[in-house]
Amino acid sequence: MDPRFAAVFPRKGGRAPDELEGEDLDRLGRLIARLHSVGALRKADARLRLDIDSYARPDLAYLIDSGRLPAVVRDSYRMAFEAICELAEPWFSAADAQRIHGDCHRGNVLWGSEGPMLVDFDDMVVGPCVQDLWLLAPGRDEDALRRRLRMIEAYEQMRTFDRAQLRLVEPLRALRVVHFSAWIARRWEDPVFPRVFPEFGSERYWFEELSTLREIQASIVDSV
Repeated sequence: MDPRFAAVFPRKGGRAPDELEGEDLDRLGRLIARLHSVGALRKADARLRLDIDSYARPDLAYLIDSGRLPAVVRDSYRMAFEAICELAEPWFSAADAQRIHGDCHRGNVLWGSEGPMLVDFDDMVVGPCVQDLWLLAPGRDEDALRRRLRMIEAYEQMRTFDRAQLRLVEPLRALRVVHFSAWIARRWEDPVFPRVFPEFGSERYWFEELSTLREIQASIVDSV
């Protein structure tokens, strides 16, 4: 194995957190700040860039060109997503991008005797730092916003955070919706995927995805 393409980590035990509250949010915010401080030290030109041109439009094009999007929903899906991209593109252009985890949801956090640990760095990207914070409190309700703010305040104890990036949360949510569908579609020939995602590809699935994109679009429009 070429050592340039290998990573070795110490074996650690841990558990997945049931919920993130209180001091756990503080510790996690500080951990992500330290991660980002290290991430900012070097570039990663070979990694995917989390923005409209590199991450969003190629996935939409794949879903359309591969025929995965049924005709009954294709145009509405495309128009909703492109409207989100058009609104958000200037925000992505204005945001600093660096090496980040990229897939920092609660399932990729383990809690050990020394506190939180992040796992699953194979989706590491170059993107805005807010990506690694909103995924840990992904909702739009008051509790999610409160948890997100607490993590940010803990993050800011270790490192400056550009709060203007918070406007990217809904566009990033849309990018994740389309990217996840394209990720499944590209692997559909693997017999595991139809078993794990039995609804994928049905009209019901795509109409639910369209509804989600329209909710995101409305949320962005309301915030402008």
